Amino acid sequence: RALRLISAYRSGVLAGEVILGIPPTLSAILTAPVVERFTQAYPQVFLRVAVGISEMIRDKVVSGEYDIGVILASEQTGPLLSEPLLTEPMYLVGRANAWPAASGPVDAEAVGQVPLLLTSAPNGIRSLIEDYMHAAKQRLTVRAEMNSVSLTINAIARGAGFTVLPRCALAEL
Repeated sequence: RALRLISAYRSGVLAGEVILGIPPTLSAILTAPVVERFTQAYPQVFLRVAVGISEMIRDKVVSGEYDIGVILASEQTGPLLSEPLLTEPMYLVGRANAWPAASGPVDAEAVGQVPLLLTSAPNGIRSLIEDYMHAAKQRLTVRAEMNSVSLTINAIARGAGFTVLPRCALAEL
């Protein structure tokens, strides 16, 4: 999945408060280093970090409610400035004893054969999975959906099925 940084900020001196929107899957690995570097570089500026899905972040940057945001590259940015930030791999995640031994990439056909627990729509990760499966002419077998990656991971750990997540969502595992 590809991510990009968006901003309505064009030029001038940072002053007052800056609001950064960040997706929940990135918040665990990106927030602390960003807060550390930002507060050191701009000690007179108050930084507010808001966690939310890419679509919401984009809309809040467009409306001026957020100053800057990190969103999925697949989101339309309209009049906003954007910069590529990173590209990361996606992983099929489940209990090891529930999946036949495999080492290496898993194809769409294999993903279509396992019971999936996915994030609720609208969600950028969910859209990427659906687009990938549609392009491969494969159907998803969705058994449950949740609006929280941590809830999904907890259910997967208990053996409830599988999910597909980017590496950053799995950083704490």
